[in-house]
Amino acid sequence: TPVVQQVIAAEGFNQEDVIRLAAAAEKNSTHPIADAIMKQAKDWNILIPIRDNNAQVETTVGKGISTWLNGKRVVVGSLRFMNELKVKTTNLLQQMQNDENVIYVAYDQTLVGVVSIFDKIRSGMHRAVNNLRHQGINDIIMLTGDKRTVAREMARRLKLNWYHAEALPDDKAFYVKKYRRTGAVMMVGDGINDAPALAHAHVGVTMGAKRTDIASEASDVIITSDNPVMLSELVGLSKKTMNIIRQNFIATFAINGIAILFGALGIFSPIVGAAIHNAATIGV
Repeated sequence: TPVVQQVIAAEGFNQEDVIRLAAAAEKNSTHPIADAIMKQAKDWNILIPIRDNNAQVETTVGKGISTWLNGKRVVVGSLRFMNELKVKTTNLLQQMQNDENVIYVAYDQTLVGVVSIFDKIRSGMHRAVNNLRHQGINDIIMLTGDKRTVAREMARRLKLNWYHAEALPDDKAFYVKKYRRTGAVMMVGDGINDAPALAHAHVGVTMGAKRTDIASEASDVIITSDNPVMLSELVGLSKKTMNIIRQNFIATFAINGIAILFGALGIFSPIVGAAIHNAATIGV
């Protein structure tokens, strides 16, 4: 669960300016970082300005968002995104910790400040990972857009097999297709950045109350709960269902086989054999 760790304002701005402008762009977004920004704005009692009339929020997947406020452009996203939009940036990263994700906030092509986001491990995640391993899922890999130091620490704490950091949506899809060559792949996600990977997995699972429509459409299964343990319960239910299906098939073949054998030996008539076949089919 992302939370704001630190806010550093560029020269000529203050911390409230950074959060105020970021919140103006992130308002109504379902992205986890947007939740962190909006929570910080609420904690600081910041009045969020209203975007220009008919101003759309433009999302560049995996990079950031932009909108318009008082006729000027507000941009929130990665350093790469800022460079692509030719935003004037200054180096504020020296004041940040290496284990934090950083987003840039700009207004009118000028850097307003940076916000470091610390991604806390969601409650129940350790239990979910342990349950999945006990269910026979041995390879658990994280695909994330977070910086490498953050991803490495998260993978270490959750005892994951591996991680791929700073991954854009196409990168996530590439890794899913790569792992498909070695076995069945279940991809779990919740946002628009996960949609391509969800679509390429053998089983795509979208979970969370704030999942995006695009991610849901790309998935085979939707879990409305934010509790990660529900994922292992889904796997357990799926395994139980498959066991019941196999048992039913075995029972059907056995009963029908015996009926055919007894009919061939003349122990009972074909009509009785047909009745047994139909009864067995209905019964399972």
